[in-house]
Order: sequence, then C-alpha cells, then structure tokens
Amino acid sequence: MIVASTFTEGPAQADGRIPIHELHVADDGREFKRTWLWDGTLNVGMVLEAAAEVFTQTLADRKAALLAVVGMEVPYTNYEFIDRFTAQEYADAREAAEADIHVAFFMKKLDSSKAVYMTLARPGIARLLQLGKLTTERAAVIGAD
Repeated sequence: MIVASTFTEGPAQADGRIPIHELHVADDGREFKRTWLWDGTLNVGMVLEAAAEVFTQTLADRKAALLAVVGMEVPYTNYEFIDRFTAQEYADAREAAEADIHVAFFMKKLDSSKAVYMTLARPGIARLLQLGKLTTERAAVIGAD
C-alpha cells in the first residue's frame, strides 16, 4: 500500500512543459518513482493521487499472485514419485497392498495417476511407515517436496 506520495517540478522544457517527478513510498519502505511532462492542463495533485491508487492496486495484485504461487504444489510424474522408493521399498509396498486396504487404495491411485501431489501421497507414505514398511528417515525422504 502506498502511504506517502510527493512530487517535485523540474526546469521547463523548450516547449514549455514541466517535468513532474513523483515519489511514492509503500508501507514496507519501497520507493516508486515516476516522471512525466506536465503541459499545465491537468491537476498534478489528482494525477499524483491516481498514480498512488494504481501503485497500491498493483502491489495488492502482486501480493495476491505471490501468495497463490507460494501455496501452489507442483506435482511429480508417476515415474518420478515411484523412483523415490528403493526397489525393496516398492516391493514391500506392493506386498502390503495385498493385506491392507489403505495401502491398496494408495497403490491403486499411484498406478492410475499421471501426476502425484505430495499432499495426497503423504497419507499412503504414513500408512507404510505405520506398518513398518518404511523407516522414519525414508518416509521423510519419500514424502519431501
């Protein structure tokens, strides 16, 4: 959010227009500068106020976009995810799926998916850990982003 806006005038140009140097300060201390040539027809204060509104909206939009990106999870391909297991761990998971409905469900989703999101895979990893098919250390590695 812009919390302060000021302007200074530069020397008149040969055609009579005057450079207006704006300085807008955001609530986090960042400064935004803008220069334009004033021909005397606009109210400089109103232009300054409008520019501050645009900067404020742009900063808010940028913040919202960054929050959306930060919260976004990039999936792994099925192969990339399976490759996190050792051959023995994967074989143990397949064996566990024969006796445990939760692991069977996890493995079925894994087999049929094209993309694996870690937030959705972690319950299956946790179940394999609970059954002793993975160590705590390996479950952490497999479930890491």
